[in-house]
Amino acid sequence: MEGSVTLCYNNQVPNEELCSICHMYTGADVHPCRVCCKVYHELCLKKKGKLYDSKEQEAFRKANTEKGWSCYDCESFTTLLTDDEMQELIENFDKLDVNQDTQINDDEYVRYKEAEYYKIHFEEMPKYLKEEARNEFKQMDTDQTGTIDWWEFLNHEALKQIAANRSKFQLVKMLSPREIQKARDIFHAFDKDEDGYINSHEVAVGFNRWFGNLRLFDVDRSNSFGKALDPKEVSGHVDRHTRIFMDADTDKNRLVSWDEYLREQALYIIAARPNL
Repeated sequence: MEGSVTLCYNNQVPNEELCSICHMYTGADVHPCRVCCKVYHELCLKKKGKLYDSKEQEAFRKANTEKGWSCYDCESFTTLLTDDEMQELIENFDKLDVNQDTQINDDEYVRYKEAEYYKIHFEEMPKYLKEEARNEFKQMDTDQTGTIDWWEFLNHEALKQIAANRSKFQLVKMLSPREIQKARDIFHAFDKDEDGYINSHEVAVGFNRWFGNLRLFDVDRSNSFGKALDPKEVSGHVDRHTRIFMDADTDKNRLVSWDEYLREQALYIIAARPNL
């Protein structure tokens, strides 16, 4: 089958051993990328002009934790775009950046959306669409500074390009071995009988366990144990997420295969690459 990926449990993808920059053992700790498995010395990255921003440093500190860190090559969607798609995004950013200060504020973004709407419909954009544009701007403004820079714009718009112009089979081919491994581990967690298929009962059991164990904490963490969700809330979350999960059943046999699951998840996996 096109785009098929063999499901093989207990096949861990190891990190590389040598720093991707200096290619040497130095005795210093190495920090792995959660996507490509390359490893880096902190000093080598700084010599390349990286890690001087506080947010970059904060993300980098998670490299050897469960959350992980994406290297500079993997967290950018640039390499996934064609030359024409990249050129289109550059031109769109220039149109948005009216005062050419390399930063776009929400008013500039909404004005651009209004102009694009008028070109198509020859009328003023409705208020609800203006509100949607402002909400989209907030999503792009990942560091919540009130402005978006080129990289925030690029990652947001590039993902839209990829989603619109790539098939699910093509998206699967974009995944790294490490990303496929992590997806496989999640699939395996649901596939309790290890037959390579997941039914709605297995999904519901998995989500019921997850939401049942979920704890909500107060802002001040005054309750160190957290508060469990109400059983009705748990049931609602389980039903809703089970329906979403089973939407991957494209052949309508009431089972989600490994290939179906991976094709359905590929775009979400790619979207999670940037260090937010």
